[in-house]
Amino acid sequence: QRQMCIRDRHNSLQQVQAQPKPDKNEVEALKKSIADLTQQHQNLKIKIMTESPRFNALTSPQPVEIKKLQSNLASDNLFLSYFAGTENSFLFAVTNLSFNIYKLPTESDLSRKVVYHRDLIISGAQISLAEFIKSATELGAMLIKPASDLLAKRPKLIIAASGILNYLPFETLIINETPANYEHTWATVPYLVNQLTSLNYVQSATVMLLINSEGSSKNELTLAAFGDPVFPYEYEIE
Repeated sequence: QRQMCIRDRHNSLQQVQAQPKPDKNEVEALKKSIADLTQQHQNLKIKIMTESPRFNALTSPQPVEIKKLQSNLASDNLFLSYFAGTENSFLFAVTNLSFNIYKLPTESDLSRKVVYHRDLIISGAQISLAEFIKSATELGAMLIKPASDLLAKRPKLIIAASGILNYLPFETLIINETPANYEHTWATVPYLVNQLTSLNYVQSATVMLLINSEGSSKNELTLAAFGDPVFPYEYEIE
């Protein structure tokens, strides 16, 4: 709220200063108001940092050093962090022993392929299996295959996505090529998820370490989830 007030005061100040003959008293009053609000905002941030460090860690995360991240990864973990940028995109692959960087296509190129792949999934039975496999294989080659050597020995995958990649179900990607004449069914497609022991999504390495530091909840609940329900034809599902 204070940030909004500061922005509003700045806008008012610019409007007054843009006038042919700005009122000096009004200009000074606005400058003082901005200075007071800025100081209040800084004081509030300091108060949050001291009284609620967990909230501060989530809202103002600090970069994690690679060595600290590596020390929190098990030998069978592979942490993949993505950065999707307008000019360059990157994949950061981290294990307990190594750190590698791979260059990826630009965000606009990734966006086109991700949106297309999601549209295929949403279309369901209306799409051809060959079309889906082609899309999943192209994205798998872009996003996962650069780190496939690391993944081969580390079946527990952790993904921190970026931008449009947050909308991509990585489970559906394909990194293993099959012979061109091999006839797949939906059940035999070599989805990425079938090659893993686990796949987890996190907002960032910082958030992951914060959650890990708190340990697991004592009130854990067991969840059984089922998909692909079959309904009578007379039911229309939206």
